[in-house]
Amino acid sequence: TISLAPLGALVTCHYGLTSSPASQPRNSFVGILITSIMSTSSTYIPVWILPVWVRIPLVTSLGIGTTLALGFAHPPAGAVAIFFAQKNEASWKAMVMLLIGYIEAIFFATVFINLHDSTTFPMYWGFPNFKKWFSRK
Repeated sequence: TISLAPLGALVTCHYGLTSSPASQPRNSFVGILITSIMSTSSTYIPVWILPVWVRIPLVTSLGIGTTLALGFAHPPAGAVAIFFAQKNEASWKAMVMLLIGYIEAIFFATVFINLHDSTTFPMYWGFPNFKKWFSRK
């Protein structure tokens, strides 16, 4: 099964916070990818070593900390970490389905938000101020 809560939060970010860095495609996709891989991988640790009640907050905080440290802040990623860490077995299929849902949501947000003249989405696809990295000062 797939949780629709992170997709709902993503759509809220896209349509309500179009210029926010957390709602940009790079942060959305990479943030979800990092936290879902971490939390799904954590289900391979036996419950007698890492109980579920410890795994959920541990993996969620490590996932959020990792995304923030790498510059991929995306609030719904915390919900994804909780969702996948509470499973008793790895659900890679659900993770892939969620990532496909994210790609679809990013595509439709790009199409529909840009239909209106006063809004632009996304503000950037890759890295903001990418050209600044290569300019000499």
